[in-house]
Amino acid sequence: MYSKLFHYDKCSPQSPDDWPINRCKKDVDQFADIDLPVEIDPTVYVGKITAECWGCPVVICNDCRSDRTCKFIIKQKIHLKIPVTYLVKANVDDPVINCCACPPCDEC
Repeated sequence: MYSKLFHYDKCSPQSPDDWPINRCKKDVDQFADIDLPVEIDPTVYVGKITAECWGCPVVICNDCRSDRTCKFIIKQKIHLKIPVTYLVKANVDDPVINCCACPPCDEC
């Protein structure tokens, strides 16, 4: 009767769920860490920086005590355009499996 379980023919059960009821079925879990070493090498290029006035200037009187001189401050908001290009070369080594990080085995 059980010899049919180990030989393939049309009459043998096709999956363990089709096997006779007096079977032993266990689930086995295994954990492992997979490491993938990656090395990156960045390069940055800065292009030509440009500036333009943004809005109107503001004049702030600072010191007008003298008849001959007058000190003031001009404030102007500017808009800077800084073109930046980022390049990255990446090297990937072979993955490594670490089975030593497994939790302790449970006793049945």
